[in-house]
Amino acid sequence: MGNKFAETCRTATYDCTFQSKLSPVTALNWFQEIAQLHSEELGLGFSFMEEKGLAWFLVKYDVRFIRYPVYDQRLIIETEAVAFDRFAAHRTFRLLSQTGELMVEADSEWMMLDRDTGRVLRLNTIPELAAYETAEKSEFKMRRLEKIDGPADQNKEFQVRYLDIDYNGHVNNVKYLVWAIETLPPEIINREEIERVRIIYKDQAFYGGTVTVKAVQTGEFIWRTDITDGDRRLCEVELTMRERSEPVECTAAC
Repeated sequence: MGNKFAETCRTATYDCTFQSKLSPVTALNWFQEIAQLHSEELGLGFSFMEEKGLAWFLVKYDVRFIRYPVYDQRLIIETEAVAFDRFAAHRTFRLLSQTGELMVEADSEWMMLDRDTGRVLRLNTIPELAAYETAEKSEFKMRRLEKIDGPADQNKEFQVRYLDIDYNGHVNNVKYLVWAIETLPPEIINREEIERVRIIYKDQAFYGGTVTVKAVQTGEFIWRTDITDGDRRLCEVELTMRERSEPVECTAAC
């Protein structure tokens, strides 16, 4: 089936936090890469997109961390192009141990952009996308994130650096999660870990710009952040945290 793709990988030192667990940022980087590899496998990768003047852009992300992989763990990454529903493409990701334990899972929504006009395209107008063999109706629904009212509990500014930019010429979508995490108080980062991430992408940041991250704690373990560039809202992030668990040592069986 063209709608599924899988690869194996291993957690390296640079993939982990100082607790020897997989960084949540690495998980999203892996998901982005396997989506690209899936497209390349079907002949719909970088060269095809360049030739047609097209670009996928990520609209929504809902990521659940069931258990964090640890250093030197062998893993399986799976992705499935589930449905192309008018303008929206639903793609899922799963990160599993070698024994099949589900460790991280995610739903995502993407749209297709005409690079020349900046127009969002109906997916059924691009016949080559039939190679994904998807359903025509998406069941993925992510609620709107709670609005931030009042002053920020935490506020930071970040300069958009050269290495924040990906091959599409704008800030890589994973960088917004980096900025959201970096804005949390250090004691939260040291005491807690991310259980769930919801992200809604609104606009793009570009090299040389300055983004402002406003974070408000809306529940005991919930932080909402808005990422803006001046008057432009770029991204909304909701981080659901939990008490940090001790890493489970990886054995040959995992």
